[in-house]
Amino acid sequence: MYQEESIYNLVEKEKIKPQKENTYTSRYPHDLHPTASTFGLKTTSFPNICNLNGDYTLPRAAHRLIGEFTTFGKPNGTNKKDPNNFTKKGHQYIKHPQRKLFYFKLKLAEKLRGNSDFRKPNIPSISDKPIMGLKTEKNFVTSNAVDVILMATKKKPQTTILYKEKKNYGKVPEYLSKIREDIEKEYTSIREMQKRNEEDEAKKKKVLTNDEIETLREGLKKKLAQLKKEYGNITHKTVFDTLITQKKKTQLEKELLIVENDLERLSRGNIIIDMTR
Repeated sequence: MYQEESIYNLVEKEKIKPQKENTYTSRYPHDLHPTASTFGLKTTSFPNICNLNGDYTLPRAAHRLIGEFTTFGKPNGTNKKDPNNFTKKGHQYIKHPQRKLFYFKLKLAEKLRGNSDFRKPNIPSISDKPIMGLKTEKNFVTSNAVDVILMATKKKPQTTILYKEKKNYGKVPEYLSKIREDIEKEYTSIREMQKRNEEDEAKKKKVLTNDEIETLREGLKKKLAQLKKEYGNITHKTVFDTLITQKKKTQLEKELLIVENDLERLSRGNIIIDMTR
């Protein structure tokens, strides 16, 4: 709707400008890193994270990197490359300037010799024209063939080898004698080791004398008589009412068998006892 005409609208109303509020300012630095961030720490050799527990400072050995054009970038048109500055042939090779010292030495040598043409002539360039009209009547194929035919043959002096005239003829080579010595040393060490083992085995064993055998036999006979007496007190029973009596009978039978076998061995003679057991 259009506003209706009124005489009150003829007088311009006073415009009241709103009062601006104070701008907000943060209490934290504007360039503070994010919490637990690793940005900007590549200059330190101590791996760490920044902005923990309200820390405003960077870790040790780190400094803030403020690069050029890191906010809004470079101005427009600065990244445009120069069309004349293109990659040329041989750009990877380093061209060293000619040393002046060599030039001065060269001039000095020319003065001392008195001849400036002691150096080799330069290589002809593309613009230089060769001398025309030079010819030769020499047949290089024929001349080379003649030189080869007339050339003296290169023969090596043939020397007949007489093995009987050699100094070491009929003698045993030195390496064979060394091998024999090594084998003999090895056999000697093996014999000594076997001898020591036999002595150790002999120390572990003991040969009983006749008196010792007789003493053992008498002791075994007494033990056999005692076992038979104990076994006789049990063997007349036909029923074993307790488990203890049955085990005792079995144990007595084993001991009687062991003692009888020992008496039989003692009767053979040449008894050897193993001292390690």
